[in-house]
Amino acid sequence: MRGGPLAWLGLLLVSTGAVLLAGLAAWWVYARHYLGIERVPGLGNFDETIGRLAPKQDGCFRFAALGDPKEGLGVYRELMEEAARCGADFAVITGDLADGPTAEAFELFDYAQAHLEPAGIPTFVAIGDHDESPLFEKYCGPRNFHFVYASSLFIFLANNDREECAQSAAYLRAQMERYAGKVAHVFIVLHRPVFDYHKHEAVRLARQKNQFIYEVLDAYKVDAVICGHLHDYARDAYNGTALIVTGGAGAKLHNEGAFHHMVLFDVTPLGFTDRVVRTSARPGLLDGLRLALVVRHYPAVFGRWWRPPAAAVGPTALVVLGSCLLRRLRSRAGTAQREPVRRVLRA
Repeated sequence: MRGGPLAWLGLLLVSTGAVLLAGLAAWWVYARHYLGIERVPGLGNFDETIGRLAPKQDGCFRFAALGDPKEGLGVYRELMEEAARCGADFAVITGDLADGPTAEAFELFDYAQAHLEPAGIPTFVAIGDHDESPLFEKYCGPRNFHFVYASSLFIFLANNDREECAQSAAYLRAQMERYAGKVAHVFIVLHRPVFDYHKHEAVRLARQKNQFIYEVLDAYKVDAVICGHLHDYARDAYNGTALIVTGGAGAKLHNEGAFHHMVLFDVTPLGFTDRVVRTSARPGLLDGLRLALVVRHYPAVFGRWWRPPAAAVGPTALVVLGSCLLRRLRSRAGTAQREPVRRVLRA
């Protein structure tokens, strides 16, 4: 190329800057495709979601319990589609539907939920530690919540820190007293396990932190306590109550031998049965790409009005610098070509 190394450098600067600017624009368009959905009908702890439940006269129904879908929305989709195929009337999520307490994280999950049709069955949510934010109420409704369906009471509680546990304890006791003798079954849904468990070969002491649950189990009949947080499956029992952990709906698995799954519950007037439903689906490259571009890094680059222009400064400077260099080289080349003509004219 005429101009030698400097010309190559100018082209490199221009092309690099242009590619970076085009990449920023493409990133913004890609992320905005998944963002902007603030409320999905049929998702969250709202009266509207309860209103979508099909009436049951015989007290028999089926529901799915899923936990921690945040890192694998493709896995979550597979499980929800299977739940719909199995005739689940609704689903409960044991928390951590968002990868972080940001609007982008909640809206990415809302996008996935909105595109479940026709598998978008009514879905209720317990708040997880990754969901901890006032945004949870905006996107998912109250953190302490309950509803009655086919003579079964479902109570959703927050137990991610000590203050929440104190508030949840009061709420739980109030509902247990209110519905004592009026319902056939009681299911409690929260995020952190209520019994001690193993995670990454270490024992996590959870029972003492959730003593308020055991006080209620000692005083009232509760059919099951359903938890998440541990990205695994575990089952225990206390005083006739099933203690179930289901955290395999998409997040990175914690323990060797863990698997992605959900739990299906079949409820009748006489009791309930539960069974684990595994899936061969795994979090894929697209799941990781979406999380990186839409949730984890998008706010840092596009989260404020001034950040996109700031991010474009560097690439724009490369284009300008390269263009100036190329113009100067062309100007020099033009001058060199005109000089012999001037010499002839002077001669």
